[in-house]
Amino acid sequence: MSGDEFKAKLKELGLSIKDFCELSGWGYQSIINAISREKITEQMACIVGLLKKNKELESQIIGLKALLKD
Repeated sequence: MSGDEFKAKLKELGLSIKDFCELSGWGYQSIINAISREKITEQMACIVGLLKKNKELESQIIGLKALLKD
């Protein structure tokens, strides 16, 4: 994954780089360096994938809760 793809995926999730750092435990400067050097690790990409899946599941839970209220 390129640095631009990484940033695009974060943006798609509504996350900033700082948000990603807080959620993942990665240091801010480490992420900035990885992005600028196009060295996004498999771990970083997996974390973004997990965050995306989590967001999808949260949306489904909200939808199910709404259905149960009706």
